[in-house]
Amino acid sequence: MNKIVQPNISLDVLKKAIDIYIKIAYKNSDIPLNVKEKIEKIRKSATIDEALSIFNFEMINQIESYKLQLGSSQYPFLKLVLEKASFDSSSENNFGFYIDRHSEYIAVDSSSPTFQKELELKENTYQLKKEIENDFEKNGILTYRKMVRNYVDSFKTNLTESSISKKGKFILLVEDDIDINEMHKLELMFLGYDVETVFNGYDALKMVENKYFDLMFLDLMMSGISGQEVIKRAGKEIDIVVLSALSDKFTKDTCLSLGAKAFLSKPVFKEDLRKFLDDFFKNKNTKG
Repeated sequence: MNKIVQPNISLDVLKKAIDIYIKIAYKNSDIPLNVKEKIEKIRKSATIDEALSIFNFEMINQIESYKLQLGSSQYPFLKLVLEKASFDSSSENNFGFYIDRHSEYIAVDSSSPTFQKELELKENTYQLKKEIENDFEKNGILTYRKMVRNYVDSFKTNLTESSISKKGKFILLVEDDIDINEMHKLELMFLGYDVETVFNGYDALKMVENKYFDLMFLDLMMSGISGQEVIKRAGKEIDIVVLSALSDKFTKDTCLSLGAKAFLSKPVFKEDLRKFLDDFFKNKNTKG
């Protein structure tokens, strides 16, 4: 079992992150009592370990993650997350903050009577995420997004034609987060795959109609139609592998029952992708 790495951040930084989050997420709205109680416990904490004990600790794909559901004035499932970025090899102890807006409750399709309302909610949480994370960076708080950007910049300098052994496979990457999209695109290119990217389900469906791909990597929570609806519409036309931060059994089972070939929980990094794709195409060729 791998040793659990503790975040190397100060208690003051954590408290500052909480204050920024609450200021933006609630603005002039009342803060729910259960959220006030969590905040008060953190503010009274004497050490960073004591404060982090109030967060929910998760280990996904051997990556440490601390999550605290604080919600917002319109959406109770919004979370503050402090997560280790294992793709950043500059330090064993690199943790960054981000806002997690994922929930299976907003993964509806266009036939739902609440579709328009859910679209508005997605847009609201997306804007909150950007605003809070931007304010983190303005105040010198390291974000996961900043770490991704740094990784992408360093990756680009090492990605040359001579470093790539082409596999002759074409992958469609569907991911609404610009930075994560670029990171996975570069990683897949480095592994020898030809990659095209889109940022929403509508464009993914158009691409599948007009061009052949050996595989689609699909995010679930995007603007417009959800990833689940893309699977319903295109699952018979192309092999779809879900790549999502949602990792609950209900979501996985739903996607697989709709026709997805596999479900990978984020974070998924280059070596994980290499092994998965090697096995996936080997098994596919064996089956004929």
